[in-house]
Amino acid sequence: MKITRVIIDNIKCFDHLDLDLTNIGSSNDLIIFLGNNGVGKTTLMRCMAICLCEESAAGGLIEEITNDWVRKENKKGKAKIRIEFEKSIKYKNTPYIETTIKKTRFGELDLKQTLYPKISKFWDKVFVCGYGANRRSYGTTSYNEYTVTDAVYSMFNYSTPMQNIELNIRRIEKEIDLETLFRKIENILVLETGSIQLQRAGIHINGPWGSYMPIGTLGDGYQAVLAWVMDMYGWKMLYEDKLDDAEIEGIVFVDEIEQHLHPIWQAEIIKRLSMQFPKVQFIISTHSPLVALNSVGSSIYELLSKLVVLEWQDNEVKTSIVDEPLVELSYGQLLGSEAFGHLSDKSTAVEEILREMSKLASIDNPNRDQIVKLEKIKSELKNMMFPEGSTFIERITEREYYQELEKKVDYMKNLLK
Repeated sequence: MKITRVIIDNIKCFDHLDLDLTNIGSSNDLIIFLGNNGVGKTTLMRCMAICLCEESAAGGLIEEITNDWVRKENKKGKAKIRIEFEKSIKYKNTPYIETTIKKTRFGELDLKQTLYPKISKFWDKVFVCGYGANRRSYGTTSYNEYTVTDAVYSMFNYSTPMQNIELNIRRIEKEIDLETLFRKIENILVLETGSIQLQRAGIHINGPWGSYMPIGTLGDGYQAVLAWVMDMYGWKMLYEDKLDDAEIEGIVFVDEIEQHLHPIWQAEIIKRLSMQFPKVQFIISTHSPLVALNSVGSSIYELLSKLVVLEWQDNEVKTSIVDEPLVELSYGQLLGSEAFGHLSDKSTAVEEILREMSKLASIDNPNRDQIVKLEKIKSELKNMMFPEGSTFIERITEREYYQELEKKVDYMKNLLK
């Protein structure tokens, strides 16, 4: 099952959020949350993870992060998270989980959960795991059973280590062909075929760093990705009675997917994960232009995806969907797209002046003061954008640029006449 809609009321930075995660009625394989620091990307993913946990365990996850989970501005002291899933022909209504959170008079959180359909076998089919931003570490952690709470715990407690990589591989070895698994991992890690081997002393990986080195000697990026991918397999093995193959089906959260990754790898990671795990719905957050560029509108591979931008507006977080075909843009153009708020390489002061010029140019019948202000802007731009150069070549270049700018300003003035 895949998530098609999420509704959040009165939680931290979210007053009300109703987010449709479908494309023309179809669920997406990939959801990417993009936005500045502090706009609620992690909170949004945590809300979804909490709603997917059992009622008794969800409250414990909330306590891991903060007591101020319910929005302070909410006078009723009540919050809600609702997740809807793909429709099933077996049931009249859309399947959903709704979690209500309310503060008691003693300041504690009272959590209630409602499900439709109320059939345990239906929800037993939902496999979920999630990974927080600090997911590099792995240790000797071992589990005997699968629970959603444990599988998403690193999203709430960053000190939580992943399951032991080699232990998981040796367990999986008894159920599936390791060569198929290794080929998947090699593709995700951007390594050549045959780079991973299970030797008597453990897992060794061949790469630019040397011939078949132990996992602990690899760079942070390789260790981080390998840790969470193998942790995902560890949970899947506990979730299933027996693994039939190296495929995984379910919902996987990854916060700040670009962590520890080189820009070239950031540009590749979405495509490679989607190719190797076509039955997984990845819900991902990122700050990276390279991840965003390769997440929507790609002609290289077929992928149902949605890029959601979060930003502060009027003291609350709002969302918008990026429809622009980012894959057609250069990296410089990407920063000027709607995905990144139309940033440019000009200074903030210059941007403000240019915006003011645009407003003046749009006035049909400007008065004298407005015309004088436009002339003043021309002078300010000359000083800010084209200062006097220190060499003859710099001065010639600056003069040519400024002449072109004057032509554009004169054109705007003619429009105002």
